[in-house]
Amino acid sequence: MIAWWLGRRGLPTIVEMHDVPKGIEQIFIRKAARQNSVKLVLAVTEHLRADLATRLSVPCEKLLTLHDGIDLEISDSSITKETARQRFGLPLDKPLVVYTGQLDTEKG
Repeated sequence: MIAWWLGRRGLPTIVEMHDVPKGIEQIFIRKAARQNSVKLVLAVTEHLRADLATRLSVPCEKLLTLHDGIDLEISDSSITKETARQRFGLPLDKPLVVYTGQLDTEKG
């Protein structure tokens, strides 16, 4: 619904989809995807991208698969906590609350 609302206001919008919406949400994503200001509909899997194209008629030119996750082989785990906090201007002496997404065995 938010993507549709932003699109109606002409704001450039990219939507990330993790599953095929159900119920009234299907209507909103269909309408949002047809708006010029909604630039991309990102699917986290190829299967989901195909479902959005076929089941919800999201235009193929607006669909892109961008897998969630991290490639541990290219990530830099050698950086210290202090260096990372300094790099992003975060306090060194306070606890942080960070959301990283879903941690499931099915995600690897």
